Amino acid sequence: MASLDEARDALAVNRLLRDPRYDVLLRDLLRFVPKLDFLAMTNVVCSLQLLDHKYYALFSRMLHPLMQQPGPEVGTLLRCMEAYCWAGYYEQNHFFRRFAQVLAESLDALDAPQLVQGAVLFSNAAEYQEAFFTAADQRLRADQSSAVLAELSARELGLTAQAFTAHDELLTRVAELLEVRAMEMDPVDLVRCLRAFHRSVLHFPRAIEAGLAACSAPLYRAWLLRKPSDQLEPVHVAELLESSAARTKRNRQWLFRWKYLAEHVDAIPERACIQVVFAMCTTGQVAHHSRLLRFIFRKIGAGTAWEKQRVRVFQIWISQLLQFPWLDVRLKRRTLDSALRAWLLQRGGYGVPHPEEVREVSEELAAPWISKAQHGTAR
Repeated sequence: MASLDEARDALAVNRLLRDPRYDVLLRDLLRFVPKLDFLAMTNVVCSLQLLDHKYYALFSRMLHPLMQQPGPEVGTLLRCMEAYCWAGYYEQNHFFRRFAQVLAESLDALDAPQLVQGAVLFSNAAEYQEAFFTAADQRLRADQSSAVLAELSARELGLTAQAFTAHDELLTRVAELLEVRAMEMDPVDLVRCLRAFHRSVLHFPRAIEAGLAACSAPLYRAWLLRKPSDQLEPVHVAELLESSAARTKRNRQWLFRWKYLAEHVDAIPERACIQVVFAMCTTGQVAHHSRLLRFIFRKIGAGTAWEKQRVRVFQIWISQLLQFPWLDVRLKRRTLDSALRAWLLQRGGYGVPHPEEVREVSEELAAPWISKAQHGTAR
C-alpha cells in the first residue's frame, strides 16, 4: 500500500488508514511476526514509515525478533534502522549495539554513501557505538590523501562532520576539504560543518572564514532584496552566529546578519533565540541590536526548547545582569529556577568547578614563606 501513487496524497493516506481492512491487516501482522524474516519485517516498518503511521505496537513487537535474525544485507539493515529512528527508538541501546557490531564487521562492503548513512543513524542513538565509529573513522582516514573523504558529495561531507564530532583527526581532514570546497557546497551543509567544529571545541580559522564567506553571499542578497533567503532559514543563521561567535574577527560583515534576523524575527524559534542571544553576549553586540534583543528575549522560556539548554539559559541570565540590565524583559521564575539547578549540578554546587585544584593552590598561597614574603614587601 505504501508504494501506491495515492499514498503520496495526505487525504488518500488518511482514508486508507481509517479503512477497516487496514486494521485487520495490522492485527494479522502482529500475530504472524514470529514467522517473518528480516527482509519482511524491514518492508513492514518501511511501509509504515512511508504511510507516516507510527504503529508502536507493531514496531515493538518486531524489535526482539529482528535482533534474533542472522545478519542481513547491508542495504536492508540500513533501511530497518532508518525506520526505527524515524519512529523514535533512540533509547534501544541493545538494538543499535547489535547492528553496530554487524556493520563494523562488514564495513568493507559499504560504499561511501552507506557509510555516511550508518554514521548519521548511529549518531542519533542515545549510546555511543564505539565499535562502528572506530572502524568507520579508520576507513575514512585510510590514507593520508583523504581519498575516501574526497569522493563524498557536499551533503555527505556535512553529514560526516555532524556525525563524527568526537573524532578530532577526521574533523581536521574535513576542515581541510572545507577550505577548498566551501564555495561549491550548499550553505546548509556548511552550517553542519561549522556546528560540528563548535560542538567539538575545535578551531579551524581558515575553514571557518571560508564557510562564513560562502554563506554570506546568499544571505546578503536576501537582505538587500528584503526577502527570506531560499537557502538559509533563520535557524541556520542562528547556528552560524553561535558557531562562529568566539572564533572569528568582529568586523562589519556581522552587521547584515543581525539585520536580516531583525527583519524575520517572527520566524525565529525559541531554540534559535537562545543561540542568537548567546552570540550577542559573546561578541558584545547587545548595545548595537537592542531592538532585536528585546523581541527574541521574550521567546526564551515561552515554549519547551529551553529545557534542553538550561545551563545556557542561566548563562544568558548572568549576562543580562552584567551586560544589559536595562532590558525590561525578564526570564520567567520557573525557567530561572530550573536553569539555576542545572547550572549547580554541572558545577557540583555553589563552589568552583575544580575544588581540588583550588584547594591545592590555596594551600600553596597560605604557606608560611609566602606570608613572610608579603610582610617583608609591605615593610
